[in-house]
Amino acid sequence: MVPYWLHWLGIAALVASSTAFVSRIDPKPGRNLALDAKVTTSSHDGTLESDKGAADGDIWNVGFRTEKEVKPWVLLDLGSEKLISRFVVYNCYDRYPYPAIRPAFDLSRDAQLAMERFDCRQENEIPLRIELSRDGQAFTEVARQDQLFEMWIQPIVPQSARFVRLQLLRDEHLQLREIEVY
Repeated sequence: MVPYWLHWLGIAALVASSTAFVSRIDPKPGRNLALDAKVTTSSHDGTLESDKGAADGDIWNVGFRTEKEVKPWVLLDLGSEKLISRFVVYNCYDRYPYPAIRPAFDLSRDAQLAMERFDCRQENEIPLRIELSRDGQAFTEVARQDQLFEMWIQPIVPQSARFVRLQLLRDEHLQLREIEVY
C-alpha cells in the first residue's frame, strides 16, 4: 500500500506543474476585465444558448457563434472605462478531430445542429481585428491578426476604453472560444 503522504506529494507536484504550464502560456495573467463584460454579437446562429460564453472564463468550449454574414463582430462592454494593455483571444478550433473522442450528444435532438457546435475551423477566424472605444460609437483599431492561431496574446500600448470589439474582416461565421482583456 502506498503511504498517504505520497498521494499528497503527487497532488502538490501536479499543482506546481500546472501552475508552471499556465504561466508559460500566459506569463502575466492579471485580472481579466472581460469577465464582468456585457457581450453583444452582430447576430446569433442559435447553436449556443447565449453569447455570454465569449467572456465567461471557459477557454475549452465555443463561446459564441454568429450567423454567416458580412464582417460579423462581438462587442464587450466593460461597464466603465478601464486601462487596457493586453488581449488574449482563444480561437475556435476543432479540439475533437476524431469522432471517437468527441463529446457525446443526444441524437434525439437535431444531430446537424449538435455537430455544428463541435465543428470549428481556425481559418474561419482570420483576418480578425480588435478595436477599442470609449463611447461605443467611434472605434479605433489596436490590433489585427492575419495568421492562423489557436491562442493570440496581443499586448498594446496601455489605453483607456469601455468597449472592445473584435470583428472578422470577411463574410463568414465568427466563433471564438474566449476573449480575455487585461
